[in-house]
Amino acid sequence: MIDPQNIIIDAGNVGAIVTALEGRSDVTVTTADGTPPYGTGSSGPGNIIVAASIQPDLGQSEYPSLTQNVTFTVMADNDVTIDNDITIGPASADAGDSMGVTITAGKT
Repeated sequence: MIDPQNIIIDAGNVGAIVTALEGRSDVTVTTADGTPPYGTGSSGPGNIIVAASIQPDLGQSEYPSLTQNVTFTVMADNDVTIDNDITIGPASADAGDSMGVTITAGKT
């Protein structure tokens, strides 16, 4: 069995998450085995720390008549910590756009 990863989402790597959400893609950050596609990983008990706001501009679509409905999911084997003054949600959105947020801790 491979140990889960600890993941830190900070100002240095939050851009990849925001870009994916703005591109109409759902994003899942999980501490499951392997190298995380988002955030900085290290072996550990499977904690996720969100240390940067995640605010995609859903209203920036080049096709404003198309709605953007995306989901940001965080799944940690152990704990999820969201630092103070962190916002997770769209910076702006057009009518009909939405962003869901799901946070699961202790998913063992």
